Amino acid sequence: MPAPYGRRYSGSVPGASRAPFSETRRMLQTRVTHEQHAKAHRAAEELGVSVSALLAELIDRMRVDEHGRPTWQQSRYAPKPAQADPPEHRLSA
Repeated sequence: MPAPYGRRYSGSVPGASRAPFSETRRMLQTRVTHEQHAKAHRAAEELGVSVSALLAELIDRMRVDEHGRPTWQQSRYAPKPAQADPPEHRLSA
């Protein structure tokens, strides 16, 4: 019998995979659209893991450069680079 939805790491479910555990695990909270929420839950359900385990896996697989920045193109959620202030025009008298 599969684990109840959202409780995939329950010790009472034989054969249920366990999330990696360490004393340094932290909570990660986020706000997403309804579509992103459904997509994450659907993907986790198909993999047989929790959404937390899915996010942990995605973060582990994310490629970063030497500065720790993701190697993909500019995120559509990242703030746009600040525009340089236009040079001040001085009026000569």
